[in-house]
Amino acid sequence: MNEQPNLERLYQDAKAALAAKDFERASNLLRQILKADVDYKDAAQLLARVIKLSRRRWYNDPRLWGAFGVLLLVGLGIYFFPKLQGLYARQAPTPAMIRPALTSSPPPQPPSTTATATLLPKPTPIPFTWKRISIGQEFKRDTTTAIVIDPKDPEVIYASMENAGIYKSIDGGISWRPAHQGLSNTQVKSLLIDSQNPNILYTGTMDGTYKTEDGGENWYRIAEGTYLLMDPTDSAHLYARDDDGIYESTDQGKNWKSVYSSKEACPGKILSWAIHPKDGKTLFIGAGEECEAGIYRSTDGGHTWAIIWRIQPTEIGNFQYLDALAIGVDKQGNYYIATTWGL
Repeated sequence: MNEQPNLERLYQDAKAALAAKDFERASNLLRQILKADVDYKDAAQLLARVIKLSRRRWYNDPRLWGAFGVLLLVGLGIYFFPKLQGLYARQAPTPAMIRPALTSSPPPQPPSTTATATLLPKPTPIPFTWKRISIGQEFKRDTTTAIVIDPKDPEVIYASMENAGIYKSIDGGISWRPAHQGLSNTQVKSLLIDSQNPNILYTGTMDGTYKTEDGGENWYRIAEGTYLLMDPTDSAHLYARDDDGIYESTDQGKNWKSVYSSKEACPGKILSWAIHPKDGKTLFIGAGEECEAGIYRSTDGGHTWAIIWRIQPTEIGNFQYLDALAIGVDKQGNYYIATTWGL
């Protein structure tokens, strides 16, 4: 009975701290509220606002940079003005100052035969060191299935969970809040973000494909399919699939058409898939339950397929499934395939 009044007092204190621009105190109070009740009033939105305001620094003030620019111009003027005066006030040389020209040139020097050391560029260090940004307290006893980053603001990150929906961070992963309002199923298998409009995201759940147009605040269902791919050259071109079929949309998920059904012919059920990084019409799938085990390729958006790599049962034993599939392309356009399989 006393929990609600305590939350209300914390809520009012947090709003007062926000009005006084005491962002640290406001953040701590709001986190206490959300720990007790994640849906309490608009505490989550207030916390996001506090974090955004606290990220502003004095050195981002445009007035400060304007004043700095004026001081820089004044300093340059003070430095160069005496030099310009000396340049234009320089006297013409008198006859006594003019030296006679040499009547003969010195003999040419032979080219040096001493070898000089060739300067080699220093290799760029590779960032092998990782830094933890979150201890995962929001995702206890769950598995992250996908992570996408806002291409226009790297501080904004989305993470999808195997059982607990989707979470969003606006401070580079330090803090997280739920962002799955509208999903009827929180078993999320895939997550995509539109490279042109980062407020648009797509997610594949066990109940179908969903879309948001406001950065994860609200989601609505747009199609069948649990696993998603996006054309790397056209963010409006999408593919969605389940084990038995592939669906395609060319208008950001407004309309869909079926392009493949496992009941029609080989390669049968889809076990894994990937899209060519430079060609949105070239797809790869791993299959083998009903047909030959291996990797199949389609160059017409999934309508027809041809096997390009066969798994030999004598090499790996009793083949059952392909677990993962990844595609890479080098500068010459050669592609490479990596996969794992289970027995």
